[in-house]
Parts: sequence; structure tokens; C-alpha cells
Amino acid sequence: MSADEIRTQVEEWINTVGTQMQNLTEQNRNLIPNLDFLYQVGVVVFSLLTNRLDRVNVFAQVGLSPEHQEAISHLQGVELGKFMEEIITPAHFVGLSLSFLPDQQNPNRVSMIKIWGWIDTESMNREQFFKLWDKVAHLEHDTIRRIQNQFSPGSINLGNQATDSGVTPGVS
Repeated sequence: MSADEIRTQVEEWINTVGTQMQNLTEQNRNLIPNLDFLYQVGVVVFSLLTNRLDRVNVFAQVGLSPEHQEAISHLQGVELGKFMEEIITPAHFVGLSLSFLPDQQNPNRVSMIKIWGWIDTESMNREQFFKLWDKVAHLEHDTIRRIQNQFSPGSINLGNQATDSGVTPGVS
């Protein structure tokens, strides 16, 4: 399939849902020079790179509040391992990947969690496309829920100041 054929097919499938699609291609072309397209639908993003026409990337990012970043930075040893396993295992169970992205100002802190998968364009069909879309969106919501459960408002303390749980979906 050519990039044009892939782009057209992805756009058609997204449009069948009736959800508004944001075309973020031009505003991200400086950051990703080999970008063919980048579309955001809700919390899920679809992209194609000109050097990888064999796959359409599908991902979502969970942005962490400063309070959650601080709480996670204090986890160590077994506690940190359990937290990471609870977040990573559901992704691997459904065939997705997940990574913890560091804060740009403080690389020792996790500021975002990225969930992603891809579809092989040689065998891509409508059913695969929507299954992957559903998996990524569901896992994004599940990750937010797990973080909020792990660090409930009463369990996040910065000094004497308790905060509410502020995990947000987002695309950087």
C-alpha cells in the first residue's frame, strides 16, 4: 500500500465513527520530519511515518500531575516494582507496549505514560483497526484509574498539603 492509500483508508475508518478528528500533521512535522500523518481522535493518536510504511502507529499518553510525579518518584524497591507491574501487565496482556516518559526538567521523574501498538499495513483491515483503537483507549482509561487508585487524594502529601488526584489524558 502507498502512503496515500493508507492515509485514505485510516481517514475513512475514523470518519465512520462520527468522532471529530484533529489533523496534527503540520504542527508536528518539525518534531518528526518523516511524518506522513498524525491524527488525534479523543485520547487516541494515529500516525504513519514515511520510513515505516509497513505500520500504522496507534497510541495514547497519560499525563501525570505534579503530585503524582512526586508520589511515584518516592517509590522504591518492591513498592516501585509492584506499581510498574500493575501498570505494565494489562498492556502486555492485550499485546500493547507501554513506557514511562521522564520529565524534561527533571529526568528522575515520570511525567507521562505512553501506551502504543501498531497495525501491519499489508494485512490491515477494518476489524483490526478498531480492535487496536479500542484496546489503546481502554488501556489509557484503565491506567488513569490504576494510578488514581494507587495514589488516592489522601495518600498524596507534599509537605502538609494534601492534593486531589490529577491524572490527565493528553498528547504532548
